[in-house]
Amino acid sequence: RPPRSTLFPYTTLFRSLIDLELERLEYMHRISVSDEKDQAYRKALAALSSNYGDRPDAAIARLRILTMDHQDAMAYDPEQHRTGNRFALVQVQKDLRELEAKFPNSNAAAMAFNLRQSIERSQLQVRTENVNLPGQPFRALVTYGNVSTLHYRIIPTREGDATEDVDPWSSDPWLRITNRKPLHEVTVQLPQAGDLRQHSVEIKVDGLPIGAYALLASTGEGFTPEKDVLSLTRFDVTSIGWFNNQNHYFFVDRETGYPLPQANVQVWQSTYDYGTRKRTDKKLQVLTADLDGHITMPNLDVHTGIIRFEVNWQKDHYFPSEPQYLTSGPAETTESKDSKDYERKNQQLYLFSDRSIYRPGQIIHFKGLAQTTMGTVALGAGAIDDAAAWILLAVVLASFDDQPAHALINIGGALGFLLVALGIVELVAYSKAKSQERSSRPRVRAARRRLDPRRQRPQ
Repeated sequence: RPPRSTLFPYTTLFRSLIDLELERLEYMHRISVSDEKDQAYRKALAALSSNYGDRPDAAIARLRILTMDHQDAMAYDPEQHRTGNRFALVQVQKDLRELEAKFPNSNAAAMAFNLRQSIERSQLQVRTENVNLPGQPFRALVTYGNVSTLHYRIIPTREGDATEDVDPWSSDPWLRITNRKPLHEVTVQLPQAGDLRQHSVEIKVDGLPIGAYALLASTGEGFTPEKDVLSLTRFDVTSIGWFNNQNHYFFVDRETGYPLPQANVQVWQSTYDYGTRKRTDKKLQVLTADLDGHITMPNLDVHTGIIRFEVNWQKDHYFPSEPQYLTSGPAETTESKDSKDYERKNQQLYLFSDRSIYRPGQIIHFKGLAQTTMGTVALGAGAIDDAAAWILLAVVLASFDDQPAHALINIGGALGFLLVALGIVELVAYSKAKSQERSSRPRVRAARRRLDPRRQRPQ
C-alpha cells in the first residue's frame, strides 16, 4: 500500500487503478486476434470482480460480464436452439437486479438499470393483409414482447385523413386517431412464454363491409400515446382485384377469379407541390372495362407524378394508395393475325396461395388464373407436379407414423385432383377445337321444293 502522505488519497488512487485495469482489459480484447479472446476477457473480468466485489468501481467488471451474457442471449436462434439459451434473458434480468440492489446510486447500477429496461421494454406491432374480402373473417399478425393483453380498434378511414402518415415521435397525430369513433373494440389475451423474448401470433378479425379501415392496437386499455405502445396498420375490404401484362389490365374478382365486366376505372395522377408542401391529386381519364374485364391503358406521362386507380364495380369500390408503375411508350395491341403466335407470346399463369407461411405437413391451397389457352395447359402441367409432390409427402409422413393406410388415402386424393385438373384442360382444348371446326366447316343449305306433276318420270 502507498503511504498516506502521498499526494492523492488512497481511495482515489485505488479507484484509478481499477479503472485503468478495466481500460487495459477492454483494449486487449478489442485488438486481440485470438479465437479465445472472449473467454480470456470474461475470465479476467470475473477475477477482478471476485477480488474486489465489495467495491462499487469494481462492479463495472461484473456489469461487462452481464453485457456479454446479454449479447449471447440475443443471438439465440429458435430454429437451431430449441431449449439451449432460450431463457438466458431471465437469468440476465435477475443478475442485473441484484447488481442494482448491491450498489445503489452508482454508475454500475445506472448502467445496469438501462440494460434491464431494454430487456423489459414492451414491443408491439400488428400487420394485416393490404386487402381482405368483404364479410369474411381474416387474420392479423401480432408481433409482441413483454405484452400480456392486446387491445385493438377497427376505425373507418377516408381518403387523406390522419391515418395515412403518422409520425411515431409526435403525439398529435396519435391523439387525432385515438379520438376517432371505432367500429369495433376488442381485447385479446396473448400467449406468454416467460422467456422475455419477442413472439408472434395470429389473431382473428371479424368480417367487415366494403371500405377502407385502420387497425389501431395498444398495450393499454386507454390507448394513451404517452403511456401505451401503439401500432397502426391500414387495409381495404373489397372484392376488386387486377393484374396486368404491360399496358393491358384485367380486373377480376379476388375470390372467384371471374372478370368484372363494365368496371369503371378512374385514373388519378398525384403530384407533390414543393411550394405548399402538399400532395395534389387530379383526374385524368375514365376507362370502362369490356366484358372480359380488360382495358388498354393509354399513354400517360408517368414522369409528372404517380398514377393511381379508383375502381367502381356494382356496389364495390376500391381506391388504393399504392401507385401503379406504368410502362412508358406505345401500348401494344392484343390483336394478332396469328392466334397461335399470340398464344405463344402472351401465355401467362398466375398462382395465388391462401397464406404466406404453412406448418409442416399442412396442405397448400392455391388458385390459378390462366390468361390464355396455353396458360390453361400450363395449369394442367402444374397440377401434375402438385399431385406428384402430394404423393411424395404422403409416403414420407406415412413412413414416420407407420400407417400405410394414410398414404393410400392421400395418394387416392392426389390422383383424383390430377384427373379433375386434366379434365378441365381437356375440356378447354376440346371447346377450342370445336370452335375452330365450326369456323372452318363449309356451310350447306338444304331446301325442299314440290315437283311439277307434268315433269315427273313414269314408274
